[in-house]
Amino acid sequence: MSPTRTASRIVAPVSPVALALVLGLVLAGGCGGREPVRQARTAAPRDWVDSLAGEVERRFQLATGDTAGTDAARQAADAAAQELVRAVLSSRKPPGGWTPVGLEAALLERRLAVQVREIERARGPWILLVADPRRPEVPELALLAYPEAASLSRLQTEPFLQPFQFAAWEDTLGPALLVAGTRRSPAGPQPAAWLFHLPAVAPKAADSVRVLACAGEWGLAASGPARLSFVGADADSAPHLVVTDSALPNPLFDECRSCPHLEADVEYRYDGFALVADKRRVRRTPYSAFVGFVQALVRRDDVAAAGYAADPEVLARARSLGFERVPRGGRWRIAPGMAPTSLDQTYVRGQEGAFRVLFAPGDSGFVVTSISPTTFKLD
Repeated sequence: MSPTRTASRIVAPVSPVALALVLGLVLAGGCGGREPVRQARTAAPRDWVDSLAGEVERRFQLATGDTAGTDAARQAADAAAQELVRAVLSSRKPPGGWTPVGLEAALLERRLAVQVREIERARGPWILLVADPRRPEVPELALLAYPEAASLSRLQTEPFLQPFQFAAWEDTLGPALLVAGTRRSPAGPQPAAWLFHLPAVAPKAADSVRVLACAGEWGLAASGPARLSFVGADADSAPHLVVTDSALPNPLFDECRSCPHLEADVEYRYDGFALVADKRRVRRTPYSAFVGFVQALVRRDDVAAAGYAADPEVLARARSLGFERVPRGGRWRIAPGMAPTSLDQTYVRGQEGAFRVLFAPGDSGFVVTSISPTTFKLD
């Protein structure tokens, strides 16, 4: 985005008083993080803003070269960036008031890599994503800015590190912001959502750098890629969040990163305390049919198990092979290289051997037509 720079600017006499830059170390913003130590501030002359912009640039350079194994230099750079944002908001306000584009242009003019996002049109607060100028695509700092009051709150950065979307509404506790994106995990980026309860009014100047803890954080898929979208949002109620191609938990089966998974489209609703799965549409594949078959047998649900079997003989065969027990020495696992849509699959059952399973299309999905022991060994 290439914002247009504001042409008008208020100019005031410059005070001869020299001011020292006070940098408060700000703790990394996470859920439940502690508030930073607040430092006393004095009113700044107008030319101090440009001096502060140079100091911010220097602090980011020091942070880039910090190899001592501490994050003190990064914290100092973040604190300086917050001071610059607050100084620009309070001393360079255009005659018509701030706009997201105008604020972004004013900060970019002072060499601060920043994006300004409007949460609700024509209403504050705004989200400011601040980055190291040498890595402008990766946010280092997420701020909630109240432009009229020139006050800031710090947000957890993780929701904004990858592509994200958000929705805002009026909750019983006040304005709420739900951010949907991805978070880091051993299996790679996974869909997640974070909830913030926003201050109904701008924080006072003494509280303007406090950490705003997130009120909730939820993983929305067990593993694998998925797509997120908000539906049914309006100003007075929480929207629903749909996760497309979500991987569902599957405790009886080992599923490697490249293995088939139980996949579904899941719709979540916010019930005032948490995101709750409201609707679930599971992808119908031979793999999901066999998983459902085994799960029904283990929980002794005869009706459900019969729905996955082509005839009573298949059900009796599975019971005679001990499929009603949790496997010994491991879990179920589909043989490597098997596609979830194949009608001829091989499964390894812990340390209790392997089985060839055949499928056929049924009235409401796929059904198991044959089960037979086979020879297969995982490497």
